Amino acid sequence: LAAGLGPDWTATFAGWAADRPTNGSLRDGWDLARYLRDRGSLPPLGAEELATRDATARYDGHAAPRPRRLPAVARTGGAVAVQVAGRVRLLRPADR
Repeated sequence: LAAGLGPDWTATFAGWAADRPTNGSLRDGWDLARYLRDRGSLPPLGAEELATRDATARYDGHAAPRPRRLPAVARTGGAVAVQVAGRVRLLRPADR
């Protein structure tokens, strides 16, 4: 996500986090990526990372993420990731 946002990373994260309590770096990044996705401003690298995370674990934005046990497919911004037997593969990169 940070690489995808490049020089805008610091300002984007600081603006988003200004009025939120921290939940740890993983959850904060996950929440920020979902926020940017919903606004249509998630960069392609962030979309690929979010799809991979969503295929790896269940996270509702409140409780701690839990590993997925069954196969899962996640799609974000054109990126498609699949998880089978604990291994995650990015099947299609995000639209560039």
